Amino acid sequence: MRTPKELSETLADEMTTVARDLIKVENELQSTRTTWLLQTNGLLFATLGFAWEAPWELVALLAATGVLVSASIYRALRLHRLAIDEIRAWWPAWLTDEQQSARRIIGLWNPSDRSLMERIFRPWRFLPRLFAYAWLAVLAIRLFVPR
Repeated sequence: MRTPKELSETLADEMTTVARDLIKVENELQSTRTTWLLQTNGLLFATLGFAWEAPWELVALLAATGVLVSASIYRALRLHRLAIDEIRAWWPAWLTDEQQSARRIIGLWNPSDRSLMERIFRPWRFLPRLFAYAWLAVLAIRLFVPR
């Protein structure tokens, strides 16, 4: 059995293809999770439009559901970075520096760590928080603003 750093060029190409395929799957999962976030919150806000005049308990239930959905999907979205970090640690363990320099598995990595604004405003970080805060604002408005 071959050990890391002893791969032929053909096997290095295959390992690179595997790493790229794994990254592609993780990116598709991130896209799907973001879609879930947007669709679920869209449906909840549409429901809120019909339920605004209903008893405050129903609005509170919708708001709590929105906060929980946003928090849950935020956690799922954070798994993307953990998975990509694992792939990025696994791939170079098998290839020599020369093999790695001839093969890239990802274009630009980690642009979110460059500045505070980039860390905050990436959609997979910003949108779940925005929706959670919006639902808390809905709850506060419904409870404390006289009608």
